[in-house]
Amino acid sequence: MAATAPLRYWALGNGVLLLSWDGAPAPEAEHLGVRIGDALVMPPFCLAELPLDDGCSRNLVSLVPGCRIGAGAAITVCDETGAPIAASAEGLDGGTSAGDTEADTTLAAAWLDPLALLDGTAADGAEALARFLFEVCAPTFRLGRDPTFVALCNTLLDDLGTLEQGLSGRCLLLDRYLLATCEVPSELKAPIRAYVLSGAMVTPAPFAPARIGGGSNQPHATLALFLPAAAASADLRVIAFADNGMMLTRSRTTRAGLPTAGDWLSSRDGDDKPLRRYVVECLAGLSAGNEDAAALLREMWLCLAGGGFSVTDPAQPVAAGTTWIFGSEAGVFASGWMRDRYRLVAGIEAERDGVRTFVPLDQLVHCPPPECGKGNQGAADHPLDERRFAAFFAYDRPAPAAAPCRLALRLKSGTRLTFADGPSAVDAQEAHDLILGMLAPAQATDAALGTCIEPAIEAFAGEAGRIPLTWDSVDFRGGPAKPTVSLIIPLTERTRVLRCRAGQFAIDPSMADVEVIFTAADPRTWWRVEASLRDLLAGYGQGARVVVPSRPCRPAEALNAGASVARAPLLTFCGTDSVPEERGWIAKLKTTLSSRRQCGLAGARILFEDHSLAHAGADLSLDERGAWAVQPRLAGFPRDFAGAAGAGPVPVVSSACLMTQRTLFEDVGGFSDDYLCQTYADADLCFKVRSTGAAVWHAADVIVFALGDGNSLSEAENGLPLLLDRRRLTRRWQGQVDLGDDRGDEPAAADEGTDGRRPSRLKVHA
Repeated sequence: MAATAPLRYWALGNGVLLLSWDGAPAPEAEHLGVRIGDALVMPPFCLAELPLDDGCSRNLVSLVPGCRIGAGAAITVCDETGAPIAASAEGLDGGTSAGDTEADTTLAAAWLDPLALLDGTAADGAEALARFLFEVCAPTFRLGRDPTFVALCNTLLDDLGTLEQGLSGRCLLLDRYLLATCEVPSELKAPIRAYVLSGAMVTPAPFAPARIGGGSNQPHATLALFLPAAAASADLRVIAFADNGMMLTRSRTTRAGLPTAGDWLSSRDGDDKPLRRYVVECLAGLSAGNEDAAALLREMWLCLAGGGFSVTDPAQPVAAGTTWIFGSEAGVFASGWMRDRYRLVAGIEAERDGVRTFVPLDQLVHCPPPECGKGNQGAADHPLDERRFAAFFAYDRPAPAAAPCRLALRLKSGTRLTFADGPSAVDAQEAHDLILGMLAPAQATDAALGTCIEPAIEAFAGEAGRIPLTWDSVDFRGGPAKPTVSLIIPLTERTRVLRCRAGQFAIDPSMADVEVIFTAADPRTWWRVEASLRDLLAGYGQGARVVVPSRPCRPAEALNAGASVARAPLLTFCGTDSVPEERGWIAKLKTTLSSRRQCGLAGARILFEDHSLAHAGADLSLDERGAWAVQPRLAGFPRDFAGAAGAGPVPVVSSACLMTQRTLFEDVGGFSDDYLCQTYADADLCFKVRSTGAAVWHAADVIVFALGDGNSLSEAENGLPLLLDRRRLTRRWQGQVDLGDDRGDEPAAADEGTDGRRPSRLKVHA
């Protein structure tokens, strides 16, 4: 009877034991028995033989014990008859407990030197051991993430380091995968299997590597590998097995150093065609459960198919074009259309002065499509799946506004498809106005306003503001030598309003010591009304001063310019189309301003032409977006409605008719000129005045008609400028109001309805 061979064992990781003995070979797994003490170990068993230099073999068996291994426990390997083949009277280093942390640490130390198993083996022993570990043990016992097993594999590959070849990353195909190639000996025959060691993982290549090129008369061939993107680490190893050999590669490629799939595909190198075929096969295998892989396949078909591809052709499944491209020093605003039938587009990229800025698809502002006439829907120039967009590409450093820029679709693979060059030939003010008219309020989401419209408006307003603004003054003699009140009125082109107001002033004795100053926000307004205004002033013998800008500006800037040339201690602002109802209105405003304790602003009651209320002071209320909206009190109610008849403090008054001290106006900086609607510039001034400790009062006994359409008072059109101004006012004065129904700073019955109930609104802190 043959002697029983001595047996040794080690922890392989994940509770798996590796048994080893020299001598008599192990029978096939189904005829093999392993006992630990009196306990029979159940399959699976994985077996391998390492050839030794003396012609014998070293037998390896991996298994899961299924029981604890105590100190001195006997392990016996038997054949089907029960005859022992190899046995160990006691475990390594006095025996261990399988699965015990301390024991596993002790056993793992034996693998720091792979010669423990390779000592005395033949030249191909290392290859046999590597095949056994990677191709048999790892998948059978799921050892790919076990640190003990990974450390064993790395130690083995360190010992095989002289066999390493270079591995080159080619491109990032998807977020989770990359393409790499390496040179292999031509004699390695297919099929080839590959395994990746990266970090603390051993993983098989997701798809069979492809052997590309390299005939029998060439020493090397190219091996293409489709690897997990996590393998692009500082130290990556790949071990590849063919039926007739093995190869090891190492790479120090990082993700940052790899081109995108789009960049690689667009190179169109002739020797990359076999690689592309391999990539197509891999992506096809992923496409059923991976939309990104399916999208990349569609992109390859689209961009690499014969017959050419034009991204500006609306008939193509992926196409784009622009309506406007506006350039400013802060960035580029673009609007246009896009088609993405196959969901390939990741976003839009703008390049200017060598700097690229990317806006993802989900951050583009979606604009409503243009109206299509009947019979034209779905025509080639307006496809049904066309998407309108707008975006602002902000740059980290300023660039000339007229610097050339280029827009491109960036596909999910990284491919860039250029579709437009800019900027468009418009000035900053025109760009500013076009952007404001681009979206209806319903499409202007908070994200669209915050990431696109608002920064674009600020950029082009700043661009327009860089053009010097100067003011010319035209004097018509006949005004008071020492005025007590300066009346500042924006010019209007409506001659009926000019005539009505001039006649009213002519018969009002209280206007004798009032200095009249007309201001224009656009020099063209003055050019159109100059003759009419001269005739009116001459006919009534009235004096006035006209302040005219050198370029168009905002109304608040024009009002501030008028205030800057005023000579009187009191300033009164009157709206473009405002006309007082009766004589003595100036005196009544002065009385309110001087008689009320700490009154800083006094505003009149404003009526429409039909005698309904337009403005009896205004409140602040939260709109559906959570921003503060200026709401004129009792707008549309009868002029004598009780709630509007009493004087008292209010949150906001209108520049359609208000009076203040010139020193106070100058101390607070006048009207803020960054609002688009004068209503919110008025509200901002009220907050400024209130922040000094002064009060804002509604002078109900002063009646002024607004002969226009009323929009200057309420901004009833509810357009995009209004939404932007609400956001600005809310950010600027957020600490000055809170939710509540406290009436401590309001006049009695100022907002009560007929049923005696009061609506909830924001309280303004005095």
